[in-house]
Amino acid sequence: MKNNRPETERQFFQLREVAELMHVSKACVCQWIKHGKIPAVRVGKYPLIGKAFIDDLIQKSNTTFEGGQT
Repeated sequence: MKNNRPETERQFFQLREVAELMHVSKACVCQWIKHGKIPAVRVGKYPLIGKAFIDDLIQKSNTTFEGGQT
């Protein structure tokens, strides 16, 4: 049976997904969350990172790279 509901865009990423996107370990992402460098919300014992934050981080990264800054 086909689902006719419109797909909704994800609003959060799991820790593992952020680590893969950023090419770092999950432990590194955990430390960034612990030290407030990445905002996260906990659902049960699992931290979730907002898509808006990740999108902004990627945008800033692309701008810095294209602008020749390091």
